[in-house]
Amino acid sequence: MRKIAILLSALMVLLAVSTLPVSADVSGDDIAVTVTGDGTWVDGVLSVSLFPGQEKVFTVTVNSTAAEDLQVSPVANPGCVVDSVLAVCFAPTNSTLVAGGSSIFNLTITAEGNAPPGVFSSNLTIIADTEVVNPPPSTGIPHHVVLVSAQSGQVVGDSYDLTATVYDSADTPVSNVSVSWSVLTGSAALSSLGLVTNASGQAHAVADCVVVGTSTVRCRVESYSGILATIDLTWAENAEGDDDDDVVVTIPNIRQPISAIAFGEVLVDGILDQTVTVYNDGNAPLVVASVMRSSGSADFTYVGPLAPFTVGSASSTAITIRFTPTAAGEESAVFTITSNDPDTAGVSFAVSGTGKSRGKPAWLVFLIGVLIIGGCFGGYFYFKRWRAKRSSLDVLARSGGGDLGLGADDDVLNLDT
Repeated sequence: MRKIAILLSALMVLLAVSTLPVSADVSGDDIAVTVTGDGTWVDGVLSVSLFPGQEKVFTVTVNSTAAEDLQVSPVANPGCVVDSVLAVCFAPTNSTLVAGGSSIFNLTITAEGNAPPGVFSSNLTIIADTEVVNPPPSTGIPHHVVLVSAQSGQVVGDSYDLTATVYDSADTPVSNVSVSWSVLTGSAALSSLGLVTNASGQAHAVADCVVVGTSTVRCRVESYSGILATIDLTWAENAEGDDDDDVVVTIPNIRQPISAIAFGEVLVDGILDQTVTVYNDGNAPLVVASVMRSSGSADFTYVGPLAPFTVGSASSTAITIRFTPTAAGEESAVFTITSNDPDTAGVSFAVSGTGKSRGKPAWLVFLIGVLIIGGCFGGYFYFKRWRAKRSSLDVLARSGGGDLGLGADDDVLNLDT
């Protein structure tokens, strides 16, 4: 029985070290934090079961009961806290916590591939006790920029005249401010760039394009990277009778259909990445704006490359889809690619896979076998001892004071005193 107790204690220790708790301290009495995902959030401690190399994503919601707006900042914003066991990453979607509202964070926890069994704890501080103060309007300091074009419905070969006006927080145009121009997407070319605002706070540029399609142009205020504006410009085919009929029209063309991805069997909570190739059969760059799961299981996610990205003419790019099954069984989903293909803005492809149960670990099966065999042997020896005690004979002489003789005759036991 003592050996069995020791074995059971060892089993409990092994199960205990498979849970990795991550604790979080929260500053401020006017906020409450909740965590959702594949883990347990109790009294500020998030307990997560992970295999080496496995990744899990959680949603952290910070709710406010304060009467004023608060500034929210986790200890790693943005970025990760990494040690030899875990990588813990915060990704905020909104750092301002509106009075009485909520703010959402993505929390990603990844077990390092060489992480040994053990218990890991990391203090992740979320601070939301600083009141957001809106400064009074400033004069002469850039605050925002507005980018406009006087033309619309341009055809291939025509130009757009662009005007960017820089304002301060009091909506007064600001002169003598340096700006930069750039083309974010599409095949437009910029010329006649005004790099310093004039007395009216304006800077001018000209955008040209010799292909059908849409381009996105940006104007940004130098030394103030957050002050920028963008505008989408579209060039159509030449109108009938246009003198520019000799212009060669080039367009992107995404190849259809896009091959399906079959992941096969993947262990539950495991990770498998597969790629599929996106071909551009056109003679102009194909700009992929997004790759998103449009239907099906959330166990399939898009990994990369980061959108938007460009596929050159008569070229191709491989994109990566990840399958992380959370339960056993068949799963499927559909992903949609949106691009600047003028004929087909959205193209879909299917993915499928099967989550496979991990089963019991080999060490647990071995331990159960040892317990069963040990219990059988222990019961056998205990039974033998019990039978031996039952077959013994104790005799007590009650009278006569003489000796007690025992003799066997024809299998009959004689008692003589």
